[in-house]
Order: sequence, then C-alpha cells, then structure tokens
Amino acid sequence: MVDDTSREGARGLLRDEGVSFQRRKASRDPDYAAKKARVEHLSAIAGGEVIPDDGRFCSVR
Repeated sequence: MVDDTSREGARGLLRDEGVSFQRRKASRDPDYAAKKARVEHLSAIAGGEVIPDDGRFCSVR
C-alpha cells in the first residue's frame, strides 16, 4: 500500500499489469444524436441564445 503516487507511477503500475485506458470515440447509444441535440437546444435556451418554440423552457412528457 502506498500513501501517494504520481500519475506516471500509476500508469506504470497499470501498464505492468496489462491494463490500459482508452477514450471512447463515440457513443453506442442509437439515440445519442437526438439526445445530444436536445441537450444542446436546452442549453441554448438557458443561455438566452434561443427562444423556445412554445414559449416554455421545459415540457412534461
């Protein structure tokens, strides 16, 4: 057990054990594009960049 380690130390330990971390390039969710567009639209509304079509910020579905 160690009290502290550097990022490189941790990386070396993981590499020695055959473990690697890789960032995923894209989501596997088939609805990802629609969800992303909805979040970006709501963010634009919240930031005052876009006015909601129906005059409401949030709707219950």
